[in-house]
Amino acid sequence: MDYHCITIDIHRTIPETCPELSEGEDDDASPANGGAGTDCGFVFSGTSTRGRRILSFLVTFHIRIEERDLEFGDINRMEFGDINPHVLPCAHTLNMATLTYSDKPILDESKYAAVSWRQALWMKVKVNLLPLVVLNEILLSPFVSRSKDKPLKRVKGDGSFRYLTDVLPGPQVQLLMGSSVSVYSNWATTHHLPILIDELEDGGKLFWIGPKRTEKMLLYCHGGAFIFPVQDWTISFWRYIQLELEKRGIYVGVAIMSYSLIPVSDFPTPLRQTCQALNHLLTVEKVKPSNLQLVGDSAGGNLVSQVLSTMLHPLFSPPIIPPERNSEERI
Repeated sequence: MDYHCITIDIHRTIPETCPELSEGEDDDASPANGGAGTDCGFVFSGTSTRGRRILSFLVTFHIRIEERDLEFGDINRMEFGDINPHVLPCAHTLNMATLTYSDKPILDESKYAAVSWRQALWMKVKVNLLPLVVLNEILLSPFVSRSKDKPLKRVKGDGSFRYLTDVLPGPQVQLLMGSSVSVYSNWATTHHLPILIDELEDGGKLFWIGPKRTEKMLLYCHGGAFIFPVQDWTISFWRYIQLELEKRGIYVGVAIMSYSLIPVSDFPTPLRQTCQALNHLLTVEKVKPSNLQLVGDSAGGNLVSQVLSTMLHPLFSPPIIPPERNSEERI
């Protein structure tokens, strides 16, 4: 998959070493394109120029916060509009290293996929137009640069996702996709595998793919802009990886980190839940840190970088993951 991964240190890269981002010309700034990416900040993965424009706006937005020298309370009171609060860099990136969170997260599950009957009816009308949209995408694919080199299945999938996320607001997409629990449960039932769900402190969950193994482990943080649930094709991908490793005599346990999505909760709840999951794996399941791999795509990649950041600069009080461990147990 031709993802463009951009890592930005807000303080050093903008505007001194990467002024083009602040001007909105962000395509050439990607490290993948030879641009200036540095060692901190946050990670944004996407496949579209539109997505990279959003990144550019967010960077400029945070620079304005830095220049105005706002307190965190002021940032909380600002109107973010459609900006996803999970994309906010970790606190120390905004020179707020002393900020910590001690309160338990507040979760309101009733807000997930909250759609009125009128909205649901209008959503059905839009969804019924999907076959025509996909047909148009297929017919135009030989002449459109984004599609001409892709297989038919990819053209259909990309076209469907692009259309639905363009015409449907977040709650309607959530209603259409279902919850992470339902997606995982249906996938496991279809593939004749056990449904293994660990309920964690603070509302997070671990979905186990195949047998529950803890000697060697991979923890996957799914993507979806912190709005959408895990998708079955990503579960199938990690099952494929698991089976391929088994053919080589390597038996790996794979767990999916299921975190609270917007608008059920917001930052730093997913980070807190993921830290609780790591703590659970290390202390309850007795997974050795050296045998644990953290992986994520898109929002999940962002979440992994947040976890690593908060291990160095604890964001929670008391720290969920101790900042220092002895050398033999250090992650």
